[in-house]
Amino acid sequence: GVYYTPIPVVHFIVTSIDNILRNDFNKTGLDDEGITALDFSTGTGTFLLETFKIILDKVDKDLRPHFIRDRLLTNFFMLDNSSSSCFIFFSITRSIASFQT
Repeated sequence: GVYYTPIPVVHFIVTSIDNILRNDFNKTGLDDEGITALDFSTGTGTFLLETFKIILDKVDKDLRPHFIRDRLLTNFFMLDNSSSSCFIFFSITRSIASFQT
């Protein structure tokens, strides 16, 4: 079936992973150069979108376009058996790629 994870739960999970990476694995968090992620059931893209938001909050505004192009769009991936989910995520990443603020 199709399940939707509420945004507060997604935020909790993603920030928890970010904290674990920093506290237990000696990384800078989800923004660390060595981090690659796959959302294997993307659906509406809420997990990847929340991940991108948390990461971009840490990145200087002037460096965001470079960071998005060179890190986010190359280290974070989605997989879903629904073509509409793929289209939704493609639209999200296009919006993020044009994110300038």
